[in-house]
Amino acid sequence: MLLPNGMEANSVAAFSDGSLVATVLILPGKSFEDAFAGRKTGVVLMWTPGASAFRPLAGTELSANNGIETSPDDREFYVVSSTTKRVVAFSRSNPGAPLRFAQLAEFAPDNVRWTSDNRLITAGMLDDEPSCGGPPKNEAGIRCSRGYVAATIDPKTMAVTELARGPATAAFTGTAIAMRVGDELWLGSFNADRIAYRPLQH
Repeated sequence: MLLPNGMEANSVAAFSDGSLVATVLILPGKSFEDAFAGRKTGVVLMWTPGASAFRPLAGTELSANNGIETSPDDREFYVVSSTTKRVVAFSRSNPGAPLRFAQLAEFAPDNVRWTSDNRLITAGMLDDEPSCGGPPKNEAGIRCSRGYVAATIDPKTMAVTELARGPATAAFTGTAIAMRVGDELWLGSFNADRIAYRPLQH
């Protein structure tokens, strides 16, 4: 399944009929500097069974399209816009404009997945990290060791509930995904050679 020329997929999710949606973080001609300035840099691509290639979905252009997930009923999909700190809901049948969004506050969300109690879960690095000179302004800025936040989102109201946060550590940075496993939170990274886990507070 080919992507349009010059495009690189970042995250992918599937519908129950086998159709795929994938994000492009930075389109050809765009840059990380554009993304950190809040300008639209990415898009969602869709592939349906029998098609020869992915096609862009007009209206899904966001700033730094990153993680993506589909709804259990196949009617919606959810896209992370990392540099605007949003998780945006789109209609599968009419994706030309966002339906609603969750606004995160202190961190840049990366990936998004489901929890066992039917909430979306996302995680990412703290934006305003003093040891990194504040918020990132370019790609080099996201390589600096930053603390993390993990949160869940009600997919209907888009209300956000913080699960956990932690400080920057030399051993684990670049937090990009969170999964709840019992009373523990497991964290993945785009920039580390290990997975981290921690207990959840009650």
